[in-house]
Amino acid sequence: MDDSKTQAEQSIYQQYLEEEALLKDQYLALGNLGLQIVLSIAKDPSVFYVFCPWGSGDTLTIAAYLHYIREYRGVQKLTLVCKKNQVDIAEMFDAIDDCIAIGSDECDAITIASCLYLATYGPNYMVGNLGLIRKVSLPHRLDPYKLFVLQVSEKSTPAKVSERFFDPYDSNLADMWKSRIILAPYAVAFPLLSNSFWEKLAVVLTEKGFQVFTNVHGEEHPILGTERLDTSVREAFQLARYCAGVISYRSGFSDILAFQPELHHVVINPDAHTMVFDDCSILGNAEKLLNLVYDPSKEEQLIQQIMNYLLS
Repeated sequence: MDDSKTQAEQSIYQQYLEEEALLKDQYLALGNLGLQIVLSIAKDPSVFYVFCPWGSGDTLTIAAYLHYIREYRGVQKLTLVCKKNQVDIAEMFDAIDDCIAIGSDECDAITIASCLYLATYGPNYMVGNLGLIRKVSLPHRLDPYKLFVLQVSEKSTPAKVSERFFDPYDSNLADMWKSRIILAPYAVAFPLLSNSFWEKLAVVLTEKGFQVFTNVHGEEHPILGTERLDTSVREAFQLARYCAGVISYRSGFSDILAFQPELHHVVINPDAHTMVFDDCSILGNAEKLLNLVYDPSKEEQLIQQIMNYLLS
């Protein structure tokens, strides 16, 4: 019986070793693919390529500081390489001349390559290993970006949004959206809040006379009692300019809207640490942004805080 058990254990362990070797080979193969993708894109020596294969918040953070890269590296032309759903970010800052959109699979391969082979800077490109720098303990999320990816001073400041990103002021849109609220309940980095919280919030907002929309993409569903708003980053940025306010769960979308300092914007954070370490008001200098922490036992108080802010 014991011999049989030993054989079974050995068989399981051997299977584990084989699977581990297979995963390692797959990881290395993806890393090699990522390296080839970077080299195939960064083939023009007169262009400086900035690879951002992560979430929109990461891409936005790096993009907002690229004016420093142009200055101290003497870059004449700068191209941002990012996911297809992030191309609008390239239009937000004057330091970016062009944008190349790549797929999620290519981004994943580049991320692995950045862990295995790629230094932060190549001859004419930049790609940071965010997976490693996030393990560094620093006071704010911007600090590791500045020190380890961008390699700029701690005192460096993000650029303002380019005039080219703003459409001409539209009085009809302003009148249409002045009593509308946008909810943005979706995020990638954190577990989502319950739909019931957002539904209760939507009911209170509607009772106060607001028309409520949910910012969604693809298969995401609007919160019950709200209307669907499925737009590009640029379109959402324009509409937020006119609306009565935005209530977002902490996400890359929160970072983008932080670049509208006059916007009434509530950011709901999953915990107190995130509210401090991930405070997006610092990135965009959003003076009116209100950071709150979600506590499932205090939903009514949270909703009241939001309403007091919006109606003040």
